[in-house]
Amino acid sequence: MKKLFRNLLFFSAIGSVAILASCGGDEEEPLPAAPSIEVEVEGVEVTGSAISAVEGETATFTVTVTAPGKFNTLNISGSSTKTIPRTDASVTLTEEGTVATIVIEYAFDAEDVGEDLSWTFEGVDDSDQKAQKTFTASVEAAPVEVVVYTETLIGGQSNATLGSFYDAEENKVYKYAETRDTHSASVDFLFFYGDTNKYAIAAMDDADANTAFSAALNVTNALSAIMPTKNATKFKVTTLTAAQFDAIGDVDALASAYGEVAADASKVNNLEAGKVFAFVQASARGSKKGLVKVVKTDGTSGTNRSITVTVKIEPSED
Repeated sequence: MKKLFRNLLFFSAIGSVAILASCGGDEEEPLPAAPSIEVEVEGVEVTGSAISAVEGETATFTVTVTAPGKFNTLNISGSSTKTIPRTDASVTLTEEGTVATIVIEYAFDAEDVGEDLSWTFEGVDDSDQKAQKTFTASVEAAPVEVVVYTETLIGGQSNATLGSFYDAEENKVYKYAETRDTHSASVDFLFFYGDTNKYAIAAMDDADANTAFSAALNVTNALSAIMPTKNATKFKVTTLTAAQFDAIGDVDALASAYGEVAADASKVNNLEAGKVFAFVQASARGSKKGLVKVVKTDGTSGTNRSITVTVKIEPSED
């Protein structure tokens, strides 16, 4: 009996030690909930996590990290690399430090066109728990703007005040003598008025234009024989309205409006306000395409005839 009692005491002591050992150990505190991340992108077209941008646009990323264990760091990798701690001036924190908002901008330039771009945003909390979100981007080249010259006034063949010969590269108008002497190579078209053609724009190699200027100046073959250079600009009429012309701002839109049919006439005639015609320069001038809108026709006699035009032309290559 005494032996049994001693054994019970022994096992009781062992159990007590085990309980005490169990109660006396340090337990690890449970981790807070993992962080989450949201990214809003503005300034560009976004579909899901894919960005479609145009050269010159800027993407604004607004990153919000919600971290119950407190926000620590935002890591950015990919096309931009940066580590932003919670002490950074760009970080806006709640008082508890559990929500952080960071705004990052990226401006797309010519070097980005055709490249594979990406950004991974990684929010980290004080327990080194992480949340990520990745965006990719494709970038197109910016549209090439057309050159626009508004309300250029050109005089007829008998107008002693206004020049009749037009340089579409420089938007300059020259009189007959200065064209003949120094500027014929830079003239793309001229204006003349005739009984049949009425208000007409023509190249310097046009026969009717030669007849009109020869009669007005009392010079035989005033253009065909005397002008040192006669650029063979070509023209064609269009069905464009004035409003459609006004809406054209880039080279692609101009090419679409010009159409697939080549300009092949040496002049366009019977012009009036609102009419739009197309031209293509001579090869020596670069063969650039252009569109012209007639703003106004004016004058009642040869001495005061004029036409006012707006010109849109492809830019010269650098």
